[in-house]
Amino acid sequence: MRFYLTTHKKHWVKLTDKPLFLKSEHFANAVTLYPALGPYAVDSGGFMELKDKGTWERPPRQYVTDLRRIWEHVGPYDWAAPQDWMCEDAIINGGTFNGQHFVGTHLSVAEHQRRTVNNFLELRSLAPDLKIAPVVQGDTIPA
Repeated sequence: MRFYLTTHKKHWVKLTDKPLFLKSEHFANAVTLYPALGPYAVDSGGFMELKDKGTWERPPRQYVTDLRRIWEHVGPYDWAAPQDWMCEDAIINGGTFNGQHFVGTHLSVAEHQRRTVNNFLELRSLAPDLKIAPVVQGDTIPA
């Protein structure tokens, strides 16, 4: 089993051979990309996207373009997350939690799951050669 260290410091890929988990937008917005010394995986950045905007503004085709650029310049990654829709109460219902504002999607858990699966299928259709991991989240069912 491999554990990845999450960091917002994209240049760490050139400093360590330890497994890193990095947000795709940090690479997408970078002028300079460094080859990775060790294994890494790519986070789609969905939590912040949904927290701040309540929806995905980056289309799947753009995400695939970003993933290809990362693969080409940083090196092959172990896997990339899809543009999933988290199911935390704050993401769905919005509000302020621990001093952070969440706009909320105001959609159901089932709709978040449907959108997550559809996104994964679309990404696989656009880029069957890329390593994109399937994910799905849920919530407890009241007794």
